[in-house]
Amino acid sequence: MVQLYYIVLALILILTLPMASDKIVFAHETLERDRYVPLGGVNKYIRVGMYVALGVIFVMLVMVCVSRSELLPDYYMYKNMYYGHGYTHNKQIELSFTLLCQASPTFMALLTAYALMSIGTHYWGILRNSPNLWLSMFLYVGMYFVLHDMIQMRASVSAGILLIAVRYIQNRRWYIYFPLVALALFFHSSALVFVPLFFLPRKRMYRPFWMILLGVCLIIGLTGVQLGKLVRFLPLDIVNNYLLSYGGERFVTDSTVGPMRIGMCVVLMIMVYYMPQIQRRYPLATVCVGISICSQACFLLLGGMPVMPTRLGELLGTADILTLAAFPLISRKYYYALLAVPIVFGIYNAMTGYALLTMVS
Repeated sequence: MVQLYYIVLALILILTLPMASDKIVFAHETLERDRYVPLGGVNKYIRVGMYVALGVIFVMLVMVCVSRSELLPDYYMYKNMYYGHGYTHNKQIELSFTLLCQASPTFMALLTAYALMSIGTHYWGILRNSPNLWLSMFLYVGMYFVLHDMIQMRASVSAGILLIAVRYIQNRRWYIYFPLVALALFFHSSALVFVPLFFLPRKRMYRPFWMILLGVCLIIGLTGVQLGKLVRFLPLDIVNNYLLSYGGERFVTDSTVGPMRIGMCVVLMIMVYYMPQIQRRYPLATVCVGISICSQACFLLLGGMPVMPTRLGELLGTADILTLAAFPLISRKYYYALLAVPIVFGIYNAMTGYALLTMVS
């Protein structure tokens, strides 16, 4: 499984490598801002060739996802839930899972259905909204494919819908955004956190505020004075019951702020500082950076709760697929040098996928 995963990752990087060219990435500068499409300014014949390559990659990713190891986390949980018709511990989960269980003649059919939906929504979001298709595909497969599509398949569909929905935050089309949120909730209840995202800044952000916010969150995370360790002292049954349902008796766990978290905060601060330059080239930049900041805030402020910070942080962190891909847009002159930053993040995060896969090899 590990070898297959890395073969597919290598093929993805090779087949999509032409999309890393600055001529492709900056081609959309000739288009109207409201009509932003990643390959909109590219020659139609080149564009068709790229779509064919991406189609081949889509099929490979679905095959890898469906043929996952039975020893991966959550595999047997989902299998037992399938044979229990969508029920676990005498409790029914999202209606979508129950309906898909009833509609799928075999468990493999259920896995295939979720693979098509989770990878399909990620693809749609990337092809419609990415500032750099090569980087976004690399970040998606390196950072989230194993964790989301191969393990947390219900949450993965919701995460993919978020990638689609960022465009409708930017143009304030609430009549499209909120139905998408409702659809995401249909697949996973944690998508409720998408609701307040609609009110994030869409064109300009008050840069000092967001940089200070990131700094404060980082300091709180480093000092360990996290809300997850304080909220349990609230004399409210509803709080304690919610934490109990989310993590059993483990109200508090240790939360470490490592190099990934610190590095991500620094990168986001740099992007906030250079936001005017990035925004001119990528109209969705303000929204994507805002969501990524919210993701880091979840990790840094909610540490100490057993599940919540990682669940919400990872769900919102799906936007990093777009956010980090926009980092090289800071400067066209130094574009290829700036590519190194998101590539390093992709490689570093890919170790999580590697650990999950080798754990069961």
